[in-house]
Amino acid sequence: MKTGMAMRAAIGMALATGTLAAAAEETIGVVNGQTAVKQYYKTQAATDALRKLDDELRDAQRRLVAELETMDEACKKAIAEANDKALSDEARNRKRAVAEEKLTELKEFEVKVRKSDLDNRRKMEEQNALMIKPIIQEVRQAVADMARTRGLSLVLDASETGLGAVIYAEPRLDITEAVLAVLNRTAPAAETKPAGPAP
Repeated sequence: MKTGMAMRAAIGMALATGTLAAAAEETIGVVNGQTAVKQYYKTQAATDALRKLDDELRDAQRRLVAELETMDEACKKAIAEANDKALSDEARNRKRAVAEEKLTELKEFEVKVRKSDLDNRRKMEEQNALMIKPIIQEVRQAVADMARTRGLSLVLDASETGLGAVIYAEPRLDITEAVLAVLNRTAPAAETKPAGPAP
């Protein structure tokens, strides 16, 4: 009961000060950012380019793995020959030296294959960021331009996407400074004191 009375009192005060009236006049738009990004023609071109790069990197990696498997078989054969009791000690020693050399090469190549795989993953991530980030920025800008054209004060994203929840908002709607004022109200004076001019 008290809560309801307090709520009505708060609403009455807001109406008296014009807060709700001003809020009612604000025009809010909604955009499906995921659809906007997906159906933007540049997105398909970027996706095709990334898929092509991924196929090239995978093919190169498969060739490295195939080469590693061939080296592994050769190493196993060399080890078996080095342990052949039918050979003389001198012959086995020569075979053992060959086997040890092949084993060293195999281990080094294994490192190369693992590094190549990591490099390929990193390259795909970097290319994805380079190609998709500008598209996201262009979509955001298009939404902001459309909001201004239609006189929208606020545009919300109706999808889960990298655009962010708020696509566009008039500067006067930004309450960040007011919130920071409340948050920093109890901060030590030295931390809230603005920086002075450089000496």
